[in-house]
Amino acid sequence: MIRAIKGTRDIFGIETKKWRYVEQKIIEYARKYNYGEIRIPTFERTQLYLRGIGGETDIVNKEMYTFTDKGGRSITLRPEGTAGVVRAYIENKMYADKSLKKLFYMGSMYRQERPQKGRYREFRQFGIENIGSKEPLADAEVISFAYNLYKELGLKSIKVEINSIGCRTCRKNYIRALKDYLKPHYEMLCDNCKRRFDTNTLRILDCKNPGCKKITEKAPSTTEYLCDDCKEHFNEVLHYLDVRKIPYSVNNRLVRGLDYYTRTVFEVTTDRLGSQNAVAAGGRYDYLIGMFHSEDIPAVGFAGGMDRLILLMEEEGLFDAMDEEKPDIFIVAVSNDVRDYVIKIAESLREQGFSVETDLSMSSMKSQMRRAGKLNVDNVLIIGPDEIDKGVLTYKNMKKHSQKEIDIKELENFKKILE
Repeated sequence: MIRAIKGTRDIFGIETKKWRYVEQKIIEYARKYNYGEIRIPTFERTQLYLRGIGGETDIVNKEMYTFTDKGGRSITLRPEGTAGVVRAYIENKMYADKSLKKLFYMGSMYRQERPQKGRYREFRQFGIENIGSKEPLADAEVISFAYNLYKELGLKSIKVEINSIGCRTCRKNYIRALKDYLKPHYEMLCDNCKRRFDTNTLRILDCKNPGCKKITEKAPSTTEYLCDDCKEHFNEVLHYLDVRKIPYSVNNRLVRGLDYYTRTVFEVTTDRLGSQNAVAAGGRYDYLIGMFHSEDIPAVGFAGGMDRLILLMEEEGLFDAMDEEKPDIFIVAVSNDVRDYVIKIAESLREQGFSVETDLSMSSMKSQMRRAGKLNVDNVLIIGPDEIDKGVLTYKNMKKHSQKEIDIKELENFKKILE
């Protein structure tokens, strides 16, 4: 038997109803904040991620699904959304009118990492990108979108952690200080952090290894080394979060795993999903567009894992009252010679917006009623030759255990019957 590839899964039944509910909420929230949808390709040229994400990140080093196509091009299944959105922004000259662009996306991403609770090799992610504003208000809006969306979905266990990692100038001073602090402890660092020491020093602060975490407990804080502009920017972001009444905590150990971040970085976290506790993360990336374009254009955004979000909602019991989808109406054919009438009635009811199920196997009336019961349908219509001759049919309300004869013409406005 051929099985699904490790780290992927099938979603069906009531699970699809959960996904549609969450997807619709994201779309509604994007509308509230005036973010328009963008749909980017599932795969891109590998160079986009090598330059955009950074060659020393875990994603590029260990996790990307990369292959060579028939044209000899190196292609990668998208591991995240921001780089693709930036490529689309530049290629389609969205910058031409100098206006702010507010975009959101949803779709599958791919990373070849060890599958674990809420983490898959093919996973669904959504995100927003606010491109064209350097103002702290933009950072606060993006964080507000994330926090308020999760609150709207009913989550109670979430919190916002925020930090500033500075600009190119002041970050150099901080990295120099961090290296000076780490040098005496170098031999006690894990192999990953030893490699990162020269190539991606900030990521050492993000290491989950207990030994490395202990070493970095007393490391200098990023905010202590911010230049005046970065300090003012960060303080204004915090001010606008206060104005919006978004609760947060400043976490000076917080850095992001992608090279393109600058200044504000943040995570929305939970204590319900173990050590991998972030359900959304993002920040400002003022230099990323300049890597592919003739000028730097400021931007800020975030992305959230939808698999982990749905798992968290399940953990908090937010789907407990959700039932599997069922038809509004089941039409029972008493005999085969009324099938044409059943088809016509079903199509008429569907045009009115109802979900309608009929029997396709020409089974007995008893079997059809049994199937209607298994589907837990509230409304059953029974039609046979006698009913057609009289211009009526039998309506059974399964919830109220009632039954009555109705004129076929009444089906032209079935909602009135249900009132």
